[in-house]
Amino acid sequence: RMSISQDDELTIDHRVALNPQADTFPMCIVWCPIPLLTWFIPFVGHLGISTSEGIIHDFAGPYHVNRDEKLTGFGAVTKYVAVNSSSILAKQHQSAIVKAEKWDEAVELASSHYDRQMHNLILYDQT
Repeated sequence: RMSISQDDELTIDHRVALNPQADTFPMCIVWCPIPLLTWFIPFVGHLGISTSEGIIHDFAGPYHVNRDEKLTGFGAVTKYVAVNSSSILAKQHQSAIVKAEKWDEAVELASSHYDRQMHNLILYDQT
């Protein structure tokens, strides 16, 4: 599904291409408003991070990391920043595919760690 273009950038087939109109955000940091809270404090919102396949991972409550193809735990993505594969730390000559795999591994590792942690809108308990 992934291929390397001449400039070694990550290109993905139509199923997982960055497409905000279709709510598809591979390798992105995503943001959405938190109802009521964002209305009063506009810069406060909810963040998530997506895999190279476009699966959004975000905290959705105590001991739970939400994993969804289109939505965060608070709803639809309204802002996003795409991560350039060249900014991913990897060996110098590794392909964009390898970098995407490393990105996915890191996202999944963090998600599995936080699936076992207490966290909510205000508190993060490391115990």
